[in-house]
Amino acid sequence: MLEAIGLDLSALACYPRIDAMRLVVNVFKHGEGKSLDDLQLRYPEFLRASSHGWNLFDDTDMEVSDVHVDDFAASIELFWRELPATVKFDEANLDVPDDFAKAWNKDLEAQKVSRFVKQHDI
Repeated sequence: MLEAIGLDLSALACYPRIDAMRLVVNVFKHGEGKSLDDLQLRYPEFLRASSHGWNLFDDTDMEVSDVHVDDFAASIELFWRELPATVKFDEANLDVPDDFAKAWNKDLEAQKVSRFVKQHDI
């Protein structure tokens, strides 16, 4: 969604840790698969040496320390600090998911009704 308004999250200093956290959570949730493969390639520090000595890993080889969790928490805080205070974009050219567009338009309509009610003391 943020990409749709021109924010490149991969350019943020916190991005590598946020990405690692996303992969760690996905491996915890889903086990083996693409997230584990990506974690092994990009962030091997989360995988302990395999107990069988081969270079094959499964989700039981993942290890997340208290230091990792503290690092994730700091990265989340940094993420919010790195986002710009305001973002300007052209709504007419905004490419967002359909469900988001529906919710956005519903919210805008509710704001219009609320302003009308307040202006007319209804």
